[in-house]
Amino acid sequence: MRKPDRDTYYIDIADSVARRSTCLRRSYGAVIVKNDRIVATGFNGAPRGVEDSLQAGWCRRIRVAKGVDGQRGGYLACRSSHAEMNAIISASMEEMTGATLYIAGREKEELVGFDEQGYPLKELEASWEELPFAHASPCQLCSRMILNSGIERVVYRCKDGSLTSVDPREWTVNTDILFFG
Repeated sequence: MRKPDRDTYYIDIADSVARRSTCLRRSYGAVIVKNDRIVATGFNGAPRGVEDSLQAGWCRRIRVAKGVDGQRGGYLACRSSHAEMNAIISASMEEMTGATLYIAGREKEELVGFDEQGYPLKELEASWEELPFAHASPCQLCSRMILNSGIERVVYRCKDGSLTSVDPREWTVNTDILFFG
């Protein structure tokens, strides 16, 4: 048995961190690594003191998307902070400058389904390993935070299980990712 390369090793740790997620739809984990040392981790979940989707038993983002609450949809409707955000706010600027951010995610929505009120249609019966991978590239807001943090490399897992490595400084040349996703 061969030991995994560093990217695989740290993406697997990000996948483990994602198990702490409090989102009903998807679970994401993030790990910030500098000089082969983990400096911070984060998972997607509601801010401290705010009832999360697991506690509430329903998804606000789905409810809004179905037009139930009459509010704006998308990320603004979600009660969770993203894994990358939570990792970044847990590390100092010194720890992040020159670091690598690893992001992994798992998809639950396809296996559970949701009604118009945002309630799951059935219990999740799959084990963690059976959950399909979710595309884990950073969103617009997280991309901006990553640029401001000094992180020099982002590695994320794609739906097919492959890893993609990007230099966030490239986003300053093609700013579409920062403003249009």
